[in-house]
Amino acid sequence: MTQYKIFIDQTSQVYTLLTKSVRNQVRSNIFHTDFKLTSTGFSGTENTDWESRDPVTSPSTTGVYREGARDGAYVLDTALSETGFSGTENVDWENLIKYKPT
Repeated sequence: MTQYKIFIDQTSQVYTLLTKSVRNQVRSNIFHTDFKLTSTGFSGTENTDWESRDPVTSPSTTGVYREGARDGAYVLDTALSETGFSGTENVDWENLIKYKPT
């Protein structure tokens, strides 16, 4: 099942993907995807209770991102053109992050 959420703002969002909690958050102008490692989770210490994966340091040229689950993995995509996500991968949109919890 493929599910997506389109977002542009910089708010924090936490949700569960295959029993792992995931948090998206912008810190110091960098988009981060964090994964909960222990029951203490995001209220604990980075790299002990939670870890950040693949920070996005290059902002999208369109400013439009899409996050979701595809093929059992968490994904973050960005639109490259006005056609965006209804177009062709690597032409109109590209994948920035793909993480499949183990």
